[in-house]
Amino acid sequence: MFEGRSYLLTWRTGQNSFDWRCGVSFCQSQGMRLVSLDNSQKTEHFLGLLTTDRAPYFWSGGQVARDSRSITWQSGKTEPVARGQHPWSFTGRTGPQPDGGETCVAVLNNTYRDGVKLHDVACNHEKPVICEIGRDTSELQSPLQSRM
Repeated sequence: MFEGRSYLLTWRTGQNSFDWRCGVSFCQSQGMRLVSLDNSQKTEHFLGLLTTDRAPYFWSGGQVARDSRSITWQSGKTEPVARGQHPWSFTGRTGPQPDGGETCVAVLNNTYRDGVKLHDVACNHEKPVICEIGRDTSELQSPLQSRM
């Protein structure tokens, strides 16, 4: 529980192989959605859990705009991106995050010797997910057509 909501951390149940779309579908099948790290307290809480659990990474419910200037969360909130500024990594495969070309947002645990940070990642990579229950059912997005 965090902020009065229930969460499912799939690495704790041995479910670690979701691409981003399958993660969305899995969470929806549980009556939940991929976690939206849409406020600083929630972001810090889940970044800290990754460290505590010594988990390597997870998919979040964020998608970066093609111009890498904003992120839209599964909660529906859109916010500007401060490239290379916390919670985004100052490094990565090609530089400060988001570095463009990838739209899905993962939290990586020190993969680039940068601590636990947000990265834009190709959506086909496999990772565990964190699912959350929305404040009400109207916050849940409609199911995607793709199957796991």
